[in-house]
Amino acid sequence: MDAAVACDQAQKTEVNTSKKQQQTVPATSVGQDQQDKQQQVAPRKLLLILHGKRIEDDQVRDAIKQLKEEGHEVVVRVTWDSGDVDQFVREAVELWDSQRYDTLVAGGGDGTLNELVAALLKHDAPRHISIAQLPLGTANDLASASGISLVSCNSSSSSSSSSSSAASSSSSSSSSSS
Repeated sequence: MDAAVACDQAQKTEVNTSKKQQQTVPATSVGQDQQDKQQQVAPRKLLLILHGKRIEDDQVRDAIKQLKEEGHEVVVRVTWDSGDVDQFVREAVELWDSQRYDTLVAGGGDGTLNELVAALLKHDAPRHISIAQLPLGTANDLASASGISLVSCNSSSSSSSSSSSAASSSSSSSSSSS
């Protein structure tokens, strides 16, 4: 077989393969895909550990209401004192057999998330618990860096905080929540 014939056959094979691939791609819109994914999400059991400063926030209340309407179970614990996050995580771990939270949500800033992760490690939490952040702090450095959408609950924009407050937030100890 000569090189020109072999090349021609290879090109025909590539064209036929690409036509088959095009035929197998479903013709759905992006919006439909997102709706399908939302409908397929199984209800989850969430423990929201919410910083006390955000208890009266209407956006937080609306988000919790929406999650419940979608069939998720949401348990909210509010922090008031230093050490509350540790206590709530310890209780969740101790009650693991009866509670079985799918996700622990830090509703606050970088400090609240830091306390939650530290408490999970300290109390030897099951490794398959997911964590999430509802960024409600002043700087929200981790959420910003991670591309997590910021909730604008602060009187000043949460994404445009000064570098000095961001530095003090990231260097604060785990006992102070943001």
